[in-house]
Amino acid sequence: MKKVFFIVCIALGIIFTVFHIENIYNKDYKIDIKASAKESSIILKGLKDSKDFAWDDMGGFYIAFSNRIQYVDNNGLSYDIINDNNLNIYSIEYYMNNIYYSSNNGIYLYNIKQKTTEKLIDNIPNYGDYKDVKIKIKNHMLYASIGSATNSGVVGKDNLWLENNPFIYDMSPQSITLKGKNFGVNKTGAFTPYNTSNIKGQIVSGHFPGNSSIIIYNLKTKAAETYAYGIRNIKGMDFNSQGKLVATVGGMENRGLRPIIGDSDYIFYVEQGKWYGFPDYSGGDPIDSPRFSGKGGQKVNFILDKHPTTNPSAPIYQSKWVSSLTDLAVDKTGAIGMKDSIYFYDTKENSIYFFNKDSAGKVFTSFKNKANIVSMKFYDNKLTLLDSEDGILVSIANNSGIDKKFPVNNIMIYVLFFGVTICIVFILVFEKIK
Repeated sequence: MKKVFFIVCIALGIIFTVFHIENIYNKDYKIDIKASAKESSIILKGLKDSKDFAWDDMGGFYIAFSNRIQYVDNNGLSYDIINDNNLNIYSIEYYMNNIYYSSNNGIYLYNIKQKTTEKLIDNIPNYGDYKDVKIKIKNHMLYASIGSATNSGVVGKDNLWLENNPFIYDMSPQSITLKGKNFGVNKTGAFTPYNTSNIKGQIVSGHFPGNSSIIIYNLKTKAAETYAYGIRNIKGMDFNSQGKLVATVGGMENRGLRPIIGDSDYIFYVEQGKWYGFPDYSGGDPIDSPRFSGKGGQKVNFILDKHPTTNPSAPIYQSKWVSSLTDLAVDKTGAIGMKDSIYFYDTKENSIYFFNKDSAGKVFTSFKNKANIVSMKFYDNKLTLLDSEDGILVSIANNSGIDKKFPVNNIMIYVLFFGVTICIVFILVFEKIK
């Protein structure tokens, strides 16, 4: 009788363990979907502090962390394909059996079959405030964003990197002429190192690659050039069904030697060859307009003497906040809503919004706990989100479009198999003893 009781306890323990693990892996993600007829499904867990993700033609996922890229195949097997403590990965893309990634001041190609790495672009000037180089690939063209080094074109004590990098400043991708405006006690000018002054009419030569720009690299010919410039800092990029490049752009902040009050974050269509205004325009408006002001409500002056245009393109969306918008994704096919709807994450609201020709911006999803959505992409007709805070890769789709994936099912199979095996062994042992 004691042996039977012992076996029953063991069996109950196994059942409890199975259900406990099932609850851990399949519990609902703390997400509140506002849109009707939508469901969320967890794809992967254990991805805390991840940076970006991509997928291959076989349904496997590539997860980028700061110093490594992890591959998870469609059976749940996981291993690192790149692991190097010298890396600082910002963004990755999968394209034609290769992985492309940005790290430190370069962009690299990793050949999956040959397991070799090639540096495609070097000397990206991203040592300043906005280091994250975002990359996207379309039709053999690699697009890469390069942020500004400063808040509004002038190096100051607000730049935390100044002590270690005293010679860093905004490098213009095109030749510019300065008005000779200098700021602070030490008379620091624009597009120049700290404590270095400008003079009126000073010409700053263009540099490739330059700050506040998007560059393109032809994967076939290896030719590179500036695509667009005057774009302060891009936090996310994607293409719509017509091939237009869509980007979230951060506005200027109330800090530094040239503080800006009243700015916002934006979403733009970015067209080749255009200047988008930084550092003398923001959101299509001149920085000396009443909308913006410096310390004490004083008017902010231009720092460029000549502008490529006095009418830079206006954004297609303007946030209520500055330093709030991060990544975005475009529903090119109308997988979960209207075709070419734009979905973006707002950190201030801890929510994902969407807008299209019929909507000026509505909440699509809210997160019950603080999230950190570092990457958003449409994969397999689902809006797929990488939450670096909770370490979750989760998809949102129409009710009929959800397909719960690995590794949850595989883990449960292994646990159940193990549990059944143990039960059989104990039964056999008991029968033998009996």
